[in-house]
Amino acid sequence: MIDCKKILSCSLGDIMRLDFGNEKLNACMLDGEYGLEVESQRVNEQGQLAQTPNPEWKDPRIDLDFCESQIELITGVHTRIEDLLKELHELQAKVAKKLWHREGGREFLWHCSNPPWIAGEASIPIAQFPDEKKEKETYRNYLAEKYGRHIMLYSGIHMNYSFPKTFLEAAKEAAIDFDATRGQFHNQLYLQLAGQVLAYDWLIVYLIAASPLMDASFYEEGSKPRTIPPRFGSHRLSEEGYWNYFDPILEYGDIESYVDSFGRLIRDGKIRSASELYYPIRPKNRGVFSLKRLLELGINHIEFRMIDINPFLTEGIAKEDVLFLQLLSLYLLAQNPEPVTAKDQVAYIARAKNAASYDETEVFIDGVPIRRAAFAVLEDMEQFFLENGKREVVPVISYQKEKLTRENGRYCERLVHEFGDAYLASGIQLSGERARKLMEEG
Repeated sequence: MIDCKKILSCSLGDIMRLDFGNEKLNACMLDGEYGLEVESQRVNEQGQLAQTPNPEWKDPRIDLDFCESQIELITGVHTRIEDLLKELHELQAKVAKKLWHREGGREFLWHCSNPPWIAGEASIPIAQFPDEKKEKETYRNYLAEKYGRHIMLYSGIHMNYSFPKTFLEAAKEAAIDFDATRGQFHNQLYLQLAGQVLAYDWLIVYLIAASPLMDASFYEEGSKPRTIPPRFGSHRLSEEGYWNYFDPILEYGDIESYVDSFGRLIRDGKIRSASELYYPIRPKNRGVFSLKRLLELGINHIEFRMIDINPFLTEGIAKEDVLFLQLLSLYLLAQNPEPVTAKDQVAYIARAKNAASYDETEVFIDGVPIRRAAFAVLEDMEQFFLENGKREVVPVISYQKEKLTRENGRYCERLVHEFGDAYLASGIQLSGERARKLMEEG
């Protein structure tokens, strides 16, 4: 049997552990605040990247990402996941209606993290911005030169998660042998969680991976549409995915050390700005993210950045997966981690990349096959919540277990089973049908 406590460790200063048996903390432990950022490519009816300018949306919740064809939908903050997904759905319907009636021809959003067929690098138009935002365009040109345009076509989902005020106040009272001011406590809680999530990034990647299929044109300039056999459960999180060209080392001892270690990457010329650190988890301040604002305002939430678009759902993410990330966070805060070295941080990232493999037969976590390791953690999580009287969350954990026990249970397995070698054709059909339904709603 795998030792879950052995897996769990992160780079921290003073270790904080929460007693969820505390009456106040236990009463509000399932309260949370959620926000989503969902990227998607605009495509035409042939499944090619749209070559038209991005429509003028006049809605701050609809933005551009790397290229002119890549839309990002940004929800507000919600305390109920149902409301979160409802807002996202409404945004998708608004976009679908406008794209469906485009003067230059019908378009819709591509419901996969991997891009569709790519006519060539020239068909990947970098996002255009007005003069007052020209620096954004300059930055994207820099990324294109450094990483290439193809790799920037990946689309994914970022989930922002924060603890409400009642939870933070109760957690401060329930902290075991950890004395700090309110601001220091909040920052340390999020920093410690970020380090712990990094140690468990492999589990999230393994359970939520949903981008196993890729068109050959991603690798072969000018290639005709052809599906590459699956090598990764998630291309964008694999060794060939969305990563920096070096192994980032961050300090989690306190917010000053964290910001300094982050800033050192910029000072050393490894990255140009904070946005260029392609890291699976990121503590963030409220509003526009910057290291200066993070230090001044403190940490407001953490951002989970390792979520593939789920093609089987209009919203691209299951309610159960949003809840799972919250439950995992609570579970990790209840553990007793040990400090870890810079070498261990590198190992955690490498382990997450390995977890993105489609063929899991050679993927091990501390010597244990990854499927067994994942199931053991889920069992331990279930026991933790049952011990704290939260039986109502067991179905969420069971949902994750079923991915491991059911044939083609993981999203990536189901996608390969249903799409086969027809990635482009199946993607066009799925995205087109989804767009029609959304358009009719909008």
